[in-house]
Amino acid sequence: MKTLQKEITLNQDYKTRDAIIAEFPRFNKLDWINEQSIYHFEIPLGTLDRLLDLKFADPQERQNEAPPIRSFQRLAHHLMKNHQDNIKWITFGGYAISPEREDYRISIDTITIEGYFDEYLLLTLIKFGLKADELRLTKDDFRAWWD
Repeated sequence: MKTLQKEITLNQDYKTRDAIIAEFPRFNKLDWINEQSIYHFEIPLGTLDRLLDLKFADPQERQNEAPPIRSFQRLAHHLMKNHQDNIKWITFGGYAISPEREDYRISIDTITIEGYFDEYLLLTLIKFGLKADELRLTKDDFRAWWD
């Protein structure tokens, strides 16, 4: 039996959305790429949670073959809840689409994690990033990116 996804209406208050993303200037300049009306960002888990809670992002949104945003979020919460002593930080990379375009949205296509990865964590991260277009995994650094 196929489950139908609920469609959500995205919050159109792009000024608030962009201000939330810009709270981390270490990562984000919010420079629009004019020809494409997008900007790239990198945000921590708390910011992703806020964007989802305020409906600036659709949890089912996926960039090409990347997992849905909700999957990125669930992995991060699982790691922070069950392995917080091993994780230094987690960030998500992606882009925001201008409200001037029909496809206004936020997409996540990258996850980066720094910490100490035991065997269980290594296997968890390999499983999550197995189909990524680029995958970097060492004992203390993980990055998966989907084109």
